[in-house]
Amino acid sequence: MYGTGEDSPPRSKFRRHGILGWYTPVDSLIRTMNRIGAMRDALQTQLPINNVVGPRFEIATTGSSHQISEGTTVIMVGRPYFRSKDLMDLAEKRGIATALSSGYAEYSQDIFKLLFGSFCCAIIDTQANRVIIAIDRLGQEALYYRATDEILHFGSSANTVLAGNEDKPTLLNQGIYNYLYFHMVPCPGSVYNGLKKLPAAHYIDYDK
Repeated sequence: MYGTGEDSPPRSKFRRHGILGWYTPVDSLIRTMNRIGAMRDALQTQLPINNVVGPRFEIATTGSSHQISEGTTVIMVGRPYFRSKDLMDLAEKRGIATALSSGYAEYSQDIFKLLFGSFCCAIIDTQANRVIIAIDRLGQEALYYRATDEILHFGSSANTVLAGNEDKPTLLNQGIYNYLYFHMVPCPGSVYNGLKKLPAAHYIDYDK
């Protein structure tokens, strides 16, 4: 017998790693509701999730995070490594997110030329009014996003990004066609209007 309503069993949760969050530019007029809780729930993981909250962003991760008082915050999951002895030494001593933050301060987006292995990450640079989200070369991790002039949502699953918006998602005809014809939806597309998936070996520079 299948239960319904209050008798339905809760959704299963897994030990799934991920990152998620939203960011709004300094000159945006949008007033963002607190949606980070809904996004965290949509990740459906048993792992502890760490929140980092700023004046124009809320982000969370099951992995590594690092925040600098001057305005840069980094979150990351995966098994990355640097082709730089100094950065690897820093990662071993203080964590991979700290090393990525240090590398970004020195190399900006070129830090990804030194970063290998599986990963997805987000760099929030409030001083430059800039966000970079990135994924590894082989796409071993997943990263979805939804960007407008007023706000950026991102997450390790489509559900986490969709949960960041109170509006009901609408289906995209081309995405449905691609799924039925190819039995998949090629990146950067999806079956939802406005939702995109970051292809392997890519990053998005949200600079407003």
